[in-house]
Amino acid sequence: MRTHHRGFTLLEILIVIVIMGMASSVVIMTSPASSPESMLHDQCSKYARLFAFLNEQSMVEGELIGLFVDQEGFKILRREHSDEVEHHLSDTDFISQLITKFDSYEKHGWVEYRLPQIDSSYSFSGEYQVELAVGGLSYETLSSFSGESALTKADIEHKFDTRVQPQVYFYPSMEVTPFELKISTKSSRDYAEYIIKMSENGKIVLKNGENDKDPEYF
Repeated sequence: MRTHHRGFTLLEILIVIVIMGMASSVVIMTSPASSPESMLHDQCSKYARLFAFLNEQSMVEGELIGLFVDQEGFKILRREHSDEVEHHLSDTDFISQLITKFDSYEKHGWVEYRLPQIDSSYSFSGEYQVELAVGGLSYETLSSFSGESALTKADIEHKFDTRVQPQVYFYPSMEVTPFELKISTKSSRDYAEYIIKMSENGKIVLKNGENDKDPEYF
């Protein structure tokens, strides 16, 4: 006696597909979102890799690269040279060019450093509190923009293209102005804190402010 095996009908297959789709949607909706700490960690890791890139790029180009940080974000800068200075430097050797450039940096403005692979400016989220310490000394970015300051934020924006100078410098010699950039959440309930520390020899360490037993190196 021959036994007949009936296959699935098209309707049954469609019903199974719909059920599987609904189950997947429920799993996605109930999956926990990234925690504030992991989001902050990913952001700080991105900044640490960027600073390492700038350190190398300064050596490759033989140019001084600057970093200007405030509470809203940071800008990557390069010095603007006049045609007269560039013409003068072309008649000297490479080392003399670098010395002349660094000794005369105050005479030149700073402009945004533009490369296809990176942005020239980065904005911090309004949920974060930012503190910068340069060379072991605290640099309170907010006080620079207070109403009591002789130089207001409007003044800085007006003079940005010509007079604003970075707090951190990346030198072609692979040396860096040592600094610490601490970024923390403003929420006390989901508090998280990370510190990016860069030494004068270009070594970068990312530490969890709450637990720095396992730092990351870049």
